[in-house]
Amino acid sequence: MAVTIATYTNAGVNYTPTQLATALGSAFIDSGIMIDWYASFTSGSNQVRVLEVIYDPTKAYGKTYYIFIFSGADIFVTISSGWNTSSNIPAGPTGAGTQYLDWFSTTISTTNALRLTASTTAGFNNAQSATVRRYTSTVRSNFSVILIANGTTTISFFIERTAPNPSMVDLSKEFYTSMFWPRVSRFAATAQVGFQLFPMRTRRTQLGSSLRSVTDGGQFGNYNLAVSPWEIGTDDVFFLMGCECGFIGNDSNFDNNDRFTRRVDLCPNRFSNTNPEYPANVVTPYFNVPFNCYSSAVLPGDFAAGALYNSNTTQTNATVQITPGVEEYEVVAVANADTLGRPTAFFGARTVGSPT
Repeated sequence: MAVTIATYTNAGVNYTPTQLATALGSAFIDSGIMIDWYASFTSGSNQVRVLEVIYDPTKAYGKTYYIFIFSGADIFVTISSGWNTSSNIPAGPTGAGTQYLDWFSTTISTTNALRLTASTTAGFNNAQSATVRRYTSTVRSNFSVILIANGTTTISFFIERTAPNPSMVDLSKEFYTSMFWPRVSRFAATAQVGFQLFPMRTRRTQLGSSLRSVTDGGQFGNYNLAVSPWEIGTDDVFFLMGCECGFIGNDSNFDNNDRFTRRVDLCPNRFSNTNPEYPANVVTPYFNVPFNCYSSAVLPGDFAAGALYNSNTTQTNATVQITPGVEEYEVVAVANADTLGRPTAFFGARTVGSPT
């Protein structure tokens, strides 16, 4: 079956932080990740909303709190292992918790959080409307992707709710972060689609063991001037990047057809001009691929990572027709090739047909 899609547009021109918070909250509620915000309050001119994600309620650190701060046109996010509902501050799961272990700071401000809503080309601007779009899998109902668009700036992300692999993450001693974004990129004649964790972490997360004596907010993934790809440290990509699909080039006599910028799992596309056993090119999107080694979850069959060799002007929300009327996708994220005929990377939600 195709995904379920809904759009939340109550964050119109000159939208307020409250309107954007309401739009994102509605998308979260309809995705089933929450019934309502775990906490909702005002801090100065900012609107703060807290999302509780339960990975394993039987474990001491089986819950993670994603703290969203809506300020001006933008959204910022940080994490904690617990939440004090009386004082509306980060906490531990059974008490106040400890700074740098359970939370970075109890002061809720944009300076103590990661800016979510900015790309390398533009930030959000509330002189134009913001649209929140939700894609929910019908193959696996607990998986949804959120796309936030403001003019030509688009940000997509998802929180994978499957409990982590216990051999990798011990929820009796540490808490877990699983907020990803689909990273699409291209280089020379190749393209890549992967899944990268956002950098928010504390010493008690699965990502935080290196933070011995560190107190700098940026090293905890809290940077209020961040832009995608949200790599605050120079080595972030090496341990935040999960599984990545690599798509080869098909340029004639070109040694960059298999040159990638990061390690990839090569996703075979077949070309008749290299293997005459194929009378026509076979270019297939891939699904059921894992996100990373922390979780057993895989990309459900109604979402796909793929490459297009017949377009280098594809836009977000465009329709990709693999087989018209049989297999079609809406583009959630895209990185266009520099030349037509080279692969354009895309991450898409299936709108027509059912995965086999």
